[in-house]
Amino acid sequence: MTGRQAGDRNRNAASSVTVVNPLPATLAHYQLEMLSTLGDLGRTAEHPHPSIEGRSVLGKLAVIFGSLFWRLLRTGKGNTLLVVWPVFGYFDALTWWWAARRNTVVLIVHDVTPLRPQFGYSSFAHKAFRFAVRRCRITVVCHTAAAAAELQQLTGVVATLASHPVMASGRSRPQSSSVVRVLGQYKTARDLTVLAHLGAKGAPDAGYTWEIHGRGWPAVDGWTTQEGFIEEAAFDTLVSGSACVVIPYTKFYQSGVIIRCLENLTPVVAVAHPQVDDLFGEDWPGVVRGEDWRAAVERATAVPSADRAAALASARDRARSEWAAVVGPTNSTSVAGAAGRRDAG
Repeated sequence: MTGRQAGDRNRNAASSVTVVNPLPATLAHYQLEMLSTLGDLGRTAEHPHPSIEGRSVLGKLAVIFGSLFWRLLRTGKGNTLLVVWPVFGYFDALTWWWAARRNTVVLIVHDVTPLRPQFGYSSFAHKAFRFAVRRCRITVVCHTAAAAAELQQLTGVVATLASHPVMASGRSRPQSSSVVRVLGQYKTARDLTVLAHLGAKGAPDAGYTWEIHGRGWPAVDGWTTQEGFIEEAAFDTLVSGSACVVIPYTKFYQSGVIIRCLENLTPVVAVAHPQVDDLFGEDWPGVVRGEDWRAAVERATAVPSADRAAALASARDRARSEWAAVVGPTNSTSVAGAAGRRDAG
């Protein structure tokens, strides 16, 4: 190898971003969205990573320290490592201590405070997180201002804001649909009263059919429930085949379902939320004002597809711009990045 070839390879490696995904099944689509966004900047490289899903804490530690951590130590220095999920909650920053001394580590925090108790979210973990982030200069990213504000309140760490990555699915929508759906696992933050109101018999519904797809849902009057985990291949089909998707949350930082709807040009109905404003616009007709959930469904399904396509284009532009500020753009795509996209697609 000539000196020039070696220099080109080093520059290519430096221009790539290693996307570290310890939940390859759960976050498969999120990873594709991230690779798509970074790919537009010429900054992609997918790192092989063993799954920690379904493992005990000791099993997760074995994966992190016995496989991933060792390989990253051998990559040298000057790399950008993008960690899409903190395996050990706020303690996860400590596992990147050594790598962050030699590389740029970007750690995405999705759920600042999980809806149910989990390892790594105690007050001691908050302090450990603050210490590791400040000492090693780890870059922490949140997708919404609300999440960043709560993170700062809990840990004292100021996060960088970067939009949830967005991609275009390329799936064509049916010509028409009368099915209104709720998608995803049931959690206590789901508002069953809202759904019962929507599905109430005798109320004017313009001929809609009401469906719930996901795990753990109780019976809801007026709705047909399909119990079970939604496979990745079926998710986009359900989204794109919906007249609209209802987001019956009382609290959330950001919703991956809302992103999937935007990518498939499917209208959403939700309470006022910064993520809806950012993605669909502050005047989005599907935003619920007061108790008019049915009226919001009617308004959302009437939005022309051209307007939804414009919202998608705007969201993609914003995501590219904000992630360029995090990882930096480059003028050319590296060989490693191209290989990463082939592996992902």
